[in-house]
Amino acid sequence: MYTNDLDKLWESVIEKRESNEILTTRLNTCSMMIETVLSSDSDFKEKKDFVNRITRFSSELAPFRKTTELISVNAQAYVKKLRLKPTNRKHYHVPAPKKKNLRHEHVVPCAFFANHIMEKQPNRVEVYQILLRFGIRSIITDQEDDALRKSKLTKTMPVDWDFNQNPFLRYQGIEDFQGLTLKPENLYP
Repeated sequence: MYTNDLDKLWESVIEKRESNEILTTRLNTCSMMIETVLSSDSDFKEKKDFVNRITRFSSELAPFRKTTELISVNAQAYVKKLRLKPTNRKHYHVPAPKKKNLRHEHVVPCAFFANHIMEKQPNRVEVYQILLRFGIRSIITDQEDDALRKSKLTKTMPVDWDFNQNPFLRYQGIEDFQGLTLKPENLYP
């Protein structure tokens, strides 16, 4: 995918996230919680742990796989090969034994988020924007997850990346990674 395509995808994901009232309420609550933690008397390690947990929790609406925004091209091809039958509500559920080949992925790792928030000490409004714009989740294949691990990007972002850039740049150059697309809302991987 070219950077222009990634930017369009990122804009559409943000738009979708902004229109999700349950998610925006959750993000607002989590932003207030993080602001409270940052101003607390807790030690640095404890604050960082809380921020990491809140960041993870902020976008994981139940059921968390159902509410991911994106799916990798390879994961979508894998699901298509399963030839799933829709339920009576026109949803497609990946059976439990087949889910082991898929991974739930935070596009920007939560540990990276926590480090950034601890370093910058943003206010509640800034935290909300960070969570909204970068708390995106995806379904990827276990092979793509292994490739991220080999590239040492499971808990961090590329060295040159910052919060002014598209988070999907993390996947560029990852072995066999063919891109991301919006996950169909009726797919429950």
